[in-house]
Amino acid sequence: MSVIGYKRVSSEGQNLDRQDLGQVDKVFEEKLSGKSAKARPALQAMIEYAREGDAVVVYSIDRLARDLRDLQDIISTLNDKGVSISFLSGVCQTSCPPISCGVSDFRGAGFVFWVQPDGSCGLPVSGFS
Repeated sequence: MSVIGYKRVSSEGQNLDRQDLGQVDKVFEEKLSGKSAKARPALQAMIEYAREGDAVVVYSIDRLARDLRDLQDIISTLNDKGVSISFLSGVCQTSCPPISCGVSDFRGAGFVFWVQPDGSCGLPVSGFS
């Protein structure tokens, strides 16, 4: 099992260092707009690289996807490969309990749940359009 990091900022002038992912085995970095997942080579390389049992770590959801459809597609693709995804800034994982808000939650409601200290998912904290 590998821990894979993904970092993205929107432009060359921005700094990736603020997205501290902790200890990871490999990091994919990008300085591009997040408008389209398909137009981001490092994201596509990370998805291709990830193997069953790996864990992907991203600082926050908006670093991975800018719209709900891309978020659903990326999470589904990785979860179908047996890869979990963790967001370090204020949301949830897409795999194992107790911190679990899976893709079905994203599809059904179109928003992200806050993970309470006890591991339960609570009220939505941000919407996607």
